[in-house]
Amino acid sequence: MKTNRILKYSVFGVCAILILNISSCTTQPKNELAAPSVKRNEMLDWYANSLIVPQYAKLKNAIDSLDESVSKFDSTLNLTQLNQTQRLWRNVVLAWHPCIVYEFGPSEKNGVKLGEIISVWPVDTAGIEKEVKNVTLTHVPKFKGIYATEYLIFNLSNIDSDIVNRLSKSSDRRKKLKQIVKEIKDKINMVNTEWQTYKLDFVKNDGTQSGSSFSLLYNEFVHSYENVKNFKVAIPLGQKPGLTQVYPEKVEAYYSGYSSQFLSSHLNSVYRFWEGKSMNGTKGIGLKDYINGISNGKSLSDSTVNQWKKIETSLQNIPQTPLNQTIKNNKSSLEKLFEELQRHTRFFKSELSSLIAVNITYASGDGD
Repeated sequence: MKTNRILKYSVFGVCAILILNISSCTTQPKNELAAPSVKRNEMLDWYANSLIVPQYAKLKNAIDSLDESVSKFDSTLNLTQLNQTQRLWRNVVLAWHPCIVYEFGPSEKNGVKLGEIISVWPVDTAGIEKEVKNVTLTHVPKFKGIYATEYLIFNLSNIDSDIVNRLSKSSDRRKKLKQIVKEIKDKINMVNTEWQTYKLDFVKNDGTQSGSSFSLLYNEFVHSYENVKNFKVAIPLGQKPGLTQVYPEKVEAYYSGYSSQFLSSHLNSVYRFWEGKSMNGTKGIGLKDYINGISNGKSLSDSTVNQWKKIETSLQNIPQTPLNQTIKNNKSSLEKLFEELQRHTRFFKSELSSLIAVNITYASGDGD
Protein backbone atom coordinates (compact mmCIF):
# COMPACT_ATOMS: atom_id res chain seq x y z
CA MET A 1 0.00 0.00 0.00
CA LYS A 2 1.40 3.39 -0.92
CA THR A 3 1.76 5.92 1.88
CA ASN A 4 1.52 8.97 -0.39
CA ARG A 5 -1.91 9.82 -1.68
CA ILE A 6 -2.08 12.16 -4.66
CA LEU A 7 -4.82 14.77 -4.47
CA LYS A 8 -6.70 14.97 -7.72
CA TYR A 9 -8.54 18.04 -8.88
CA SER A 10 -11.16 18.58 -11.58
CA VAL A 11 -10.46 21.87 -13.30
CA PHE A 12 -13.37 23.96 -14.49
CA GLY A 13 -12.67 27.50 -15.69
CA VAL A 14 -11.35 30.41 -13.73
CA CYS A 15 -12.40 29.10 -10.32
CA ALA A 16 -10.25 26.06 -10.76
CA ILE A 17 -7.28 28.19 -11.83
CA LEU A 18 -7.61 30.25 -8.66
CA ILE A 19 -7.70 27.09 -6.58
CA LEU A 20 -4.59 25.78 -8.28
CA ASN A 21 -2.75 29.05 -7.65
CA ILE A 22 -3.25 28.83 -3.92
CA SER A 23 -2.66 25.07 -3.67
CA SER A 24 0.70 23.65 -2.69
CA CYS A 25 2.52 21.65 -5.33
CA THR A 26 3.89 19.28 -2.71
CA THR A 27 1.88 16.20 -1.85
CA GLN A 28 2.10 14.87 1.69
CA PRO A 29 1.12 11.61 3.31
CA LYS A 30 -2.35 11.97 4.76
CA ASN A 31 -1.43 11.77 8.44
CA GLU A 32 1.45 14.23 8.16
CA LEU A 33 -1.21 16.95 7.90
CA ALA A 34 -2.38 16.40 11.47
CA ALA A 35 0.35 16.09 14.09
CA PRO A 36 -0.05 13.13 16.47
CA SER A 37 -0.65 13.95 20.13
CA VAL A 38 2.42 11.91 21.09
CA LYS A 39 5.71 13.62 20.23
CA ARG A 40 8.07 11.46 18.22
CA ASN A 41 11.21 12.66 19.97
CA GLU A 42 9.74 11.66 23.34
CA MET A 43 8.87 8.23 21.98
CA LEU A 44 12.35 7.84 20.46
CA ASP A 45 13.93 8.89 23.76
CA TRP A 46 11.96 6.19 25.58
CA TYR A 47 12.95 3.54 23.08
CA ALA A 48 16.62 4.56 23.12
CA ASN A 49 17.14 4.85 26.86
CA SER A 50 14.64 2.34 28.23
CA LEU A 51 14.68 -0.42 25.62
CA ILE A 52 17.51 -0.32 23.10
CA VAL A 53 20.50 0.60 25.27
CA PRO A 54 19.49 -1.65 28.21
CA GLN A 55 18.76 -4.57 25.87
CA TYR A 56 22.12 -4.30 24.12
CA ALA A 57 23.77 -4.09 27.55
CA LYS A 58 21.98 -7.30 28.55
CA LEU A 59 23.11 -8.96 25.32
CA LYS A 60 26.69 -7.83 26.00
CA ASN A 61 26.62 -9.35 29.48
CA ALA A 62 25.19 -12.59 28.09
CA ILE A 63 27.84 -13.01 25.38
CA ASP A 64 30.64 -12.02 27.79
CA SER A 65 29.52 -14.82 30.12
CA LEU A 66 29.39 -17.33 27.27
CA ASP A 67 32.85 -16.32 26.09
CA GLU A 68 34.24 -16.75 29.60
CA SER A 69 32.66 -20.20 29.91
CA VAL A 70 33.98 -21.39 26.55
CA SER A 71 37.47 -20.13 27.38
CA LYS A 72 37.57 -22.59 30.29
CA PHE A 73 37.14 -25.62 28.03
CA ASP A 74 40.89 -26.18 27.68
CA SER A 75 41.35 -26.54 31.45
CA THR A 76 37.90 -27.68 32.64
CA LEU A 77 35.94 -29.71 30.16
CA ASN A 78 33.32 -31.89 31.80
CA LEU A 79 29.54 -32.32 31.78
CA THR A 80 29.05 -29.57 34.37
CA GLN A 81 31.05 -27.06 32.35
CA LEU A 82 29.32 -28.07 29.12
CA ASN A 83 25.84 -27.76 30.61
CA GLN A 84 26.68 -24.33 31.99
CA THR A 85 27.91 -23.28 28.56
CA GLN A 86 24.73 -24.57 26.96
CA ARG A 87 22.61 -22.52 29.41
CA LEU A 88 24.68 -19.43 28.73
CA TRP A 89 24.29 -19.95 24.98
CA ARG A 90 20.51 -20.06 25.44
CA ASN A 91 20.70 -16.80 27.40
CA VAL A 92 22.52 -15.15 24.50
CA VAL A 93 19.77 -16.08 22.04
CA LEU A 94 17.01 -14.89 24.39
CA ALA A 95 18.86 -11.59 24.88
CA TRP A 96 19.40 -11.28 21.11
CA HIS A 97 15.72 -11.52 20.13
CA PRO A 98 14.70 -8.03 21.38
CA CYS A 99 17.75 -6.51 19.68
CA ILE A 100 16.74 -7.79 16.24
CA VAL A 101 14.30 -4.85 16.06
CA TYR A 102 17.26 -2.45 16.28
CA GLU A 103 19.38 -3.58 13.34
CA PHE A 104 20.32 -0.12 12.10
CA GLY A 105 22.83 2.55 13.02
CA PRO A 106 25.65 0.86 14.99
CA SER A 107 24.15 -2.54 14.16
CA GLU A 108 24.60 -2.07 10.40
CA LYS A 109 28.00 -1.59 8.80
CA ASN A 110 28.46 -1.13 5.04
CA GLY A 111 24.96 -2.42 4.40
CA VAL A 112 25.52 -5.60 6.44
CA LYS A 113 23.45 -6.06 9.58
CA LEU A 114 24.72 -7.66 12.76
CA GLY A 115 22.26 -10.53 12.43
CA GLU A 116 23.60 -11.35 8.97
CA ILE A 117 26.96 -12.06 10.62
CA ILE A 118 26.07 -13.68 13.94
CA SER A 119 22.54 -15.10 13.52
CA VAL A 120 22.29 -17.13 10.31
CA TRP A 121 20.64 -20.55 10.20
CA PRO A 122 20.51 -23.29 9.11
CA VAL A 123 24.27 -23.60 9.36
CA ASP A 124 26.40 -25.59 6.94
CA THR A 125 27.65 -28.42 9.15
CA ALA A 126 29.96 -29.83 6.49
CA GLY A 127 31.48 -26.38 6.09
CA ILE A 128 31.92 -26.01 9.85
CA GLU A 129 33.70 -29.34 10.05
CA LYS A 130 36.08 -28.28 7.27
CA GLU A 131 36.68 -24.93 8.99
CA VAL A 132 37.67 -26.57 12.27
CA LYS A 133 41.27 -26.98 11.09
CA ASN A 134 41.54 -23.50 9.55
CA VAL A 135 43.63 -21.06 11.58
CA THR A 136 41.62 -17.98 10.62
CA LEU A 137 37.88 -17.47 11.00
CA THR A 138 35.85 -17.70 7.83
CA HIS A 139 33.73 -14.86 6.42
CA VAL A 140 30.94 -17.28 5.45
CA PRO A 141 27.97 -16.67 7.83
CA LYS A 142 26.73 -20.28 7.65
CA PHE A 143 30.06 -21.49 9.05
CA LYS A 144 30.01 -19.32 12.19
CA GLY A 145 27.84 -17.26 14.54
CA ILE A 146 25.33 -18.18 17.23
CA TYR A 147 24.04 -21.27 15.47
CA ALA A 148 27.45 -22.63 14.54
CA THR A 149 28.19 -22.35 18.26
CA GLU A 150 25.01 -24.32 18.91
CA TYR A 151 26.13 -27.06 16.54
CA LEU A 152 29.45 -27.41 18.38
CA ILE A 153 27.98 -27.64 21.92
CA PHE A 154 24.75 -29.59 21.27
CA ASN A 155 23.78 -32.65 19.27
CA LEU A 156 20.53 -34.19 18.06
CA SER A 157 20.91 -37.26 20.25
CA ASN A 158 21.05 -35.11 23.43
CA ILE A 159 23.94 -37.21 24.70
CA ASP A 160 26.14 -34.57 26.32
CA SER A 161 28.93 -37.02 27.13
CA ASP A 162 29.48 -37.48 23.38
CA ILE A 163 29.91 -33.73 22.98
CA VAL A 164 32.42 -33.60 25.83
CA ASN A 165 34.39 -36.48 24.34
CA ARG A 166 34.44 -34.89 20.90
CA LEU A 167 35.67 -31.56 22.23
CA SER A 168 38.15 -33.21 24.57
CA LYS A 169 39.81 -35.12 21.73
CA SER A 170 40.15 -32.11 19.41
CA SER A 171 42.03 -28.98 20.41
CA ASP A 172 41.23 -27.62 16.93
CA ARG A 173 37.53 -27.98 17.68
CA ARG A 174 37.83 -26.14 20.99
CA LYS A 175 39.91 -23.43 19.35
CA LYS A 176 37.36 -22.94 16.58
CA LEU A 177 34.55 -22.73 19.13
CA LYS A 178 36.41 -20.04 21.07
CA GLN A 179 37.19 -18.22 17.83
CA ILE A 180 33.52 -18.17 16.78
CA VAL A 181 32.27 -16.99 20.18
CA LYS A 182 34.94 -14.29 20.40
CA GLU A 183 33.83 -12.82 17.07
CA ILE A 184 30.22 -12.72 18.26
CA LYS A 185 31.40 -11.05 21.47
CA ASP A 186 33.51 -8.45 19.64
CA LYS A 187 30.66 -7.54 17.26
CA ILE A 188 28.08 -7.21 20.03
CA ASN A 189 30.39 -5.24 22.31
CA MET A 190 31.14 -2.81 19.50
CA VAL A 191 27.43 -2.20 18.84
CA ASN A 192 26.74 -1.82 22.55
CA THR A 193 29.51 0.79 22.92
CA GLU A 194 28.45 2.80 19.87
CA TRP A 195 24.84 3.03 21.02
CA GLN A 196 25.99 5.03 24.06
CA THR A 197 26.68 8.01 21.80
CA TYR A 198 24.49 7.18 18.77
CA LYS A 199 21.38 7.43 20.94
CA LEU A 200 21.73 11.23 21.05
CA ASP A 201 21.52 11.58 17.28
CA PHE A 202 18.84 8.89 17.19
CA VAL A 203 16.49 10.93 19.38
CA LYS A 204 17.15 14.18 17.49
CA ASN A 205 16.46 12.71 14.05
CA ASP A 206 12.71 12.57 14.66
CA GLY A 207 11.24 13.08 11.19
CA THR A 208 9.30 10.51 9.17
CA GLN A 209 11.29 10.58 5.94
CA SER A 210 13.39 7.66 4.76
CA GLY A 211 16.56 7.51 6.87
CA SER A 212 14.96 9.17 9.89
CA SER A 213 15.15 7.36 13.21
CA PHE A 214 11.41 6.73 13.18
CA SER A 215 11.58 5.26 9.69
CA LEU A 216 14.55 3.04 10.62
CA LEU A 217 12.87 1.90 13.83
CA TYR A 218 9.51 1.19 12.23
CA ASN A 219 11.02 -0.67 9.27
CA GLU A 220 13.18 -2.91 11.46
CA PHE A 221 10.19 -3.59 13.71
CA VAL A 222 8.15 -4.85 10.74
CA HIS A 223 11.18 -6.66 9.33
CA SER A 224 11.71 -8.47 12.62
CA TYR A 225 8.07 -9.56 12.64
CA GLU A 226 8.32 -10.87 9.10
CA ASN A 227 11.54 -12.71 9.94
CA VAL A 228 9.65 -14.65 12.61
CA LYS A 229 6.78 -15.40 10.28
CA ASN A 230 8.87 -16.37 7.28
CA PHE A 231 12.08 -17.94 8.58
CA LYS A 232 10.88 -19.50 11.82
CA VAL A 233 7.49 -20.72 10.62
CA ALA A 234 6.77 -20.48 6.88
CA ILE A 235 9.99 -21.96 5.46
CA PRO A 236 10.13 -25.01 7.78
CA LEU A 237 6.44 -25.58 6.93
CA GLY A 238 7.16 -25.29 3.20
CA GLN A 239 4.71 -22.37 2.98
CA LYS A 240 6.82 -19.96 0.91
CA PRO A 241 6.42 -19.69 -2.88
CA GLY A 242 8.51 -22.29 -4.68
CA LEU A 243 8.63 -24.70 -1.74
CA THR A 244 6.95 -28.04 -2.31
CA GLN A 245 7.64 -29.88 0.95
CA VAL A 246 8.27 -29.33 4.64
CA TYR A 247 11.79 -28.62 5.92
CA PRO A 248 11.87 -29.53 9.64
CA GLU A 249 15.67 -29.30 9.64
CA LYS A 250 15.42 -25.57 8.85
CA VAL A 251 13.85 -24.58 12.18
CA GLU A 252 15.79 -22.25 14.44
CA ALA A 253 17.89 -24.00 17.10
CA TYR A 254 17.62 -27.39 15.39
CA TYR A 255 20.42 -29.00 17.42
CA SER A 256 19.50 -27.69 20.88
CA GLY A 257 15.74 -28.25 20.55
CA TYR A 258 14.85 -24.75 21.76
CA SER A 259 12.99 -23.77 18.58
CA SER A 260 9.53 -23.61 20.20
CA GLN A 261 10.74 -21.50 23.12
CA PHE A 262 12.69 -19.20 20.82
CA LEU A 263 9.67 -18.70 18.56
CA SER A 264 7.63 -17.52 21.56
CA SER A 265 10.49 -15.34 22.78
CA HIS A 266 10.90 -13.55 19.46
CA LEU A 267 7.18 -12.93 19.01
CA ASN A 268 6.86 -11.64 22.57
CA SER A 269 9.78 -9.28 21.95
CA VAL A 270 8.06 -7.86 18.87
CA TYR A 271 4.83 -7.22 20.74
CA ARG A 272 6.59 -5.69 23.77
CA PHE A 273 8.29 -3.28 21.38
CA TRP A 274 4.92 -2.29 19.89
CA GLU A 275 3.55 -1.65 23.39
CA GLY A 276 6.67 0.22 24.45
CA LYS A 277 7.45 -2.04 27.41
CA SER A 278 10.96 -2.24 28.82
CA MET A 279 12.70 -5.48 29.84
CA ASN A 280 11.24 -5.29 33.35
CA GLY A 281 7.74 -4.62 32.02
CA THR A 282 7.67 -0.87 32.64
CA LYS A 283 5.26 0.80 30.22
CA GLY A 284 6.49 3.89 28.42
CA ILE A 285 5.69 5.76 25.21
CA GLY A 286 5.50 3.06 22.57
CA LEU A 287 4.40 2.78 18.98
CA LYS A 288 0.94 1.81 20.19
CA ASP A 289 0.62 5.13 22.06
CA TYR A 290 1.81 7.02 19.01
CA ILE A 291 -0.83 5.28 16.88
CA ASN A 292 -3.57 6.02 19.41
CA GLY A 293 -2.64 9.70 19.18
CA ILE A 294 -3.37 9.85 15.43
CA SER A 295 -6.80 10.42 13.98
CA ASN A 296 -8.39 6.99 13.28
CA GLY A 297 -5.41 5.34 14.94
CA LYS A 298 -7.39 3.83 17.81
CA SER A 299 -9.34 1.65 15.39
CA LEU A 300 -6.14 0.18 13.93
CA SER A 301 -4.67 -0.22 17.40
CA ASP A 302 -7.73 -2.18 18.58
CA SER A 303 -7.65 -4.39 15.48
CA THR A 304 -3.96 -5.07 16.12
CA VAL A 305 -4.63 -6.10 19.73
CA ASN A 306 -7.53 -8.36 18.76
CA GLN A 307 -5.57 -10.14 16.03
CA TRP A 308 -2.56 -10.54 18.30
CA LYS A 309 -4.75 -12.36 20.82
CA LYS A 310 -5.46 -14.91 18.08
CA ILE A 311 -1.73 -15.28 17.50
CA GLU A 312 -1.16 -15.87 21.21
CA THR A 313 -3.92 -18.48 21.30
CA SER A 314 -2.42 -20.29 18.32
CA LEU A 315 1.02 -20.11 19.90
CA GLN A 316 -0.27 -21.65 23.13
CA ASN A 317 -1.78 -24.53 21.16
CA ILE A 318 1.58 -25.55 19.71
CA PRO A 319 3.16 -28.42 21.68
CA GLN A 320 6.18 -27.39 23.74
CA THR A 321 8.42 -29.74 21.81
CA PRO A 322 11.04 -28.87 19.18
CA LEU A 323 9.32 -27.44 16.11
CA ASN A 324 10.91 -30.03 13.84
CA GLN A 325 8.98 -32.64 15.82
CA THR A 326 5.82 -30.53 15.70
CA ILE A 327 6.06 -30.37 11.92
CA LYS A 328 6.16 -34.15 11.78
CA ASN A 329 3.56 -34.91 14.47
CA ASN A 330 1.23 -31.91 14.80
CA LYS A 331 1.76 -29.79 11.72
CA SER A 332 -1.76 -28.33 11.76
CA SER A 333 -1.06 -26.40 14.98
CA LEU A 334 1.90 -24.63 13.38
CA GLU A 335 -0.07 -24.04 10.18
CA LYS A 336 -2.77 -22.33 12.23
CA LEU A 337 -0.17 -20.03 13.76
CA PHE A 338 1.15 -19.17 10.32
CA GLU A 339 -2.37 -18.30 9.15
CA GLU A 340 -2.84 -15.90 12.07
CA LEU A 341 0.60 -14.36 11.53
CA GLN A 342 -0.23 -13.86 7.87
CA ARG A 343 -3.55 -12.21 8.74
CA HIS A 344 -1.76 -9.91 11.16
CA THR A 345 0.81 -8.67 8.65
CA ARG A 346 -1.39 -5.90 7.26
CA PHE A 347 -1.89 -4.37 10.72
CA PHE A 348 1.84 -3.95 11.29
CA LYS A 349 2.78 -3.32 7.68
CA SER A 350 0.48 -1.87 5.00
CA GLU A 351 -2.20 -0.27 7.21
CA LEU A 352 0.22 1.02 9.82
CA SER A 353 2.63 2.32 7.19
CA SER A 354 -0.20 4.34 5.66
CA LEU A 355 -1.44 5.63 9.01
CA ILE A 356 1.93 6.92 10.26
CA ALA A 357 3.07 8.08 6.80
CA VAL A 358 6.30 6.07 6.81
CA ASN A 359 7.33 4.07 3.74
CA ILE A 360 8.43 0.46 3.88
CA THR A 361 12.01 0.76 2.67
CA TYR A 362 13.23 -2.83 2.77
CA ALA A 363 12.50 -5.44 0.11
CA SER A 364 10.32 -8.03 1.79
CA GLY A 365 8.73 -9.77 -1.17
CA ASP A 366 6.05 -10.80 1.28
CA GLY A 367 3.04 -10.01 -0.86
CA ASP A 368 0.83 -8.87 2.00
